[in-house]
Amino acid sequence: MRNILIFFVAAFIIMALPLTGKAQVKPKYNYASQQKLIPAELGVIFMGMDIKAFSQKIKINAAEAEDRFEELKLIIPFNKNNIEKVEVKFTGLGEEQKAKLVKTEKIVEKTEYGDLEREVKRISMPALMTAGKLYEIDIFFKEGADLKKYVVAKFGKPDEVYKKGDQYHFFDMQWTKITSDKLVWLIRYYEETRALMLAGRISGSEWGLDDIK
Repeated sequence: MRNILIFFVAAFIIMALPLTGKAQVKPKYNYASQQKLIPAELGVIFMGMDIKAFSQKIKINAAEAEDRFEELKLIIPFNKNNIEKVEVKFTGLGEEQKAKLVKTEKIVEKTEYGDLEREVKRISMPALMTAGKLYEIDIFFKEGADLKKYVVAKFGKPDEVYKKGDQYHFFDMQWTKITSDKLVWLIRYYEETRALMLAGRISGSEWGLDDIK
């Protein structure tokens, strides 16, 4: 009787293993699934890619880094068509990893009052690693660009629109999208700052759906 019981327990464990493994499979985000939501000027980048892979698509050697919070933020000079600047955020980088990635250096800027020296944080290119996940892209457009026309053409009719006097809406338009790689997106357009925010609701990020039941 004991041997029979052991047999059935072992069989149950073996049968359960594939199901457990399946439940633990991480999402495989990719450019092909997300391409329709990403401005063509940014090239082949996608939510969920690691920081090293990102650096091979968009140059970040002149980017300023902000590592005060859990995420790593990069402010990247970007001059292409109507875009003048891009800011991106990565989640999943530990404090030790960020300490290796971020270095402080002094630069001299020319101002109307003369040369000004200041300290900036940069990414140490030799320290780049296949770690972190891109989860937010903030795109700033040049003055004169018809961003409103652009976002409506690209994303369609918005799910939410700001109404004058509404203190609970600080964006002008908002969309929620889902790409074929099962990623949920939050997209916002800000008229005053000529900015477009693309946020992937990736686990572990500030936009993650982890705590939503």
